[in-house]
Amino acid sequence: MKNYLLGVAAASLMIGAAGTAQAASIIAVNNSCNTDGRQSFCVDGDAQAPGVDDFISATISNSFRGNTNFDDTYSFIIDKNGIGSGGLQTSFATEANFVNITDLIINNVSYASSIVSTPAGQSASVNGIKIIAGALNSIRVVGSFMPSTPAGAGNYTGNLTFSASAVPEASTWAMMMLGMGAVGFGMRRRRKASSSARVTFA
Repeated sequence: MKNYLLGVAAASLMIGAAGTAQAASIIAVNNSCNTDGRQSFCVDGDAQAPGVDDFISATISNSFRGNTNFDDTYSFIIDKNGIGSGGLQTSFATEANFVNITDLIINNVSYASSIVSTPAGQSASVNGIKIIAGALNSIRVVGSFMPSTPAGAGNYTGNLTFSASAVPEASTWAMMMLGMGAVGFGMRRRRKASSSARVTFA
């Protein structure tokens, strides 16, 4: 993941300024934990290291005290193609620490339908997110914290993983298509030759 990208910072600031609720943005940095108050984004791995970190893990979290709506954005860029997945969870014993997540948005796609609520908390699991090398990715966690007592405190945590995958470059695709075309042409020619041959018995 790239260090201190101005484009990411600008995008995060714009997202953070857009909402009327408590909106916080945080940017991933290689092999480190970034914090903004109670919000954190910790990354283990560096996709810029060639052939070294084809698997990257990260955690996101935020904690709350007092009534608040939140819209937290976590932004990152990975320099390899691959697949991302992860989970998000809350846990609470009473209404004093009830965190209600209403939406989980990854790269502008809502995964609200993946959020499962139980009396003990909420959880969400998302798999198969396509990550394009060099593209800006974002994870937004939207919800509210309305404790039943002023001293109530709550939090959510998330675990993220990225696995690099080999995606052929344009020149590789062209060579593969040319090769398949040549094989197809050869098979067609062989079929014509075999169908024109006749065998006769005396």
